Amino acid sequence: MRAASIAARNCAVCYLNTHGVNEKIKNDVRTRQRVNEALDAADLSYDGDLNVRHACEVSVNDVGLEKIEQRVTNLPSGLEVAGYVGCQTVRPFAATDTGGNYDTYDQPEFLDNFVKACGAEPVADDPKTSCCGGSVSVYSPDKTLHPIKQIVQAAVDAGADVIATPCPLCQQNVEMYQGAINKKFGTTFGIPVVFYSQLMAVAFGMDANKDAGLDQNMIEPVKLVELAKKDGA
Repeated sequence: MRAASIAARNCAVCYLNTHGVNEKIKNDVRTRQRVNEALDAADLSYDGDLNVRHACEVSVNDVGLEKIEQRVTNLPSGLEVAGYVGCQTVRPFAATDTGGNYDTYDQPEFLDNFVKACGAEPVADDPKTSCCGGSVSVYSPDKTLHPIKQIVQAAVDAGADVIATPCPLCQQNVEMYQGAINKKFGTTFGIPVVFYSQLMAVAFGMDANKDAGLDQNMIEPVKLVELAKKDGA
């Protein structure tokens, strides 16, 4: 039995781990032999022909921004979006051949380009590749409230209506800890944080809840919900 030729990942950590391990298996004969010894017990094998790619890279290189823009039927015009990429989606593979060369490490543009293709307006977001604390926020949030505060504050200062991110852990951390940040620092944050595909779903005229899942966000993305309703979704 053989695996598929392409594996696409949206989660930044899942992508980094599977991509990194896959490259090691491809480039290290002994590692590949050990993997196949283990797989043989289940009548499986792997010859190193799998390509692990990030879903955003596939969107940029295979789908293309022009086709994304062509799918838009419900322009979220007037919506200002702070694109928060996070620290892992574009590191360390994005600017490499195996990573698809779809963006840079320090000043990635793909998320802002997605926002523009959907008809919304990207705003300046200086900490767009800063770390939100990752999994540390899950078991020790007090240690990561300050960096998350900086991310949220930058978006608020830029006048964003919503923060969009391609990393599900970033989405969770930046959204769910705003209440704790307000309590600790005396702020009044309440800016919605959405996954980038939720913005796309609204722009594509899809159902606000069934397709975009906007009813599942902890902080209601009011403007996105209103924009989705305009399309009759």
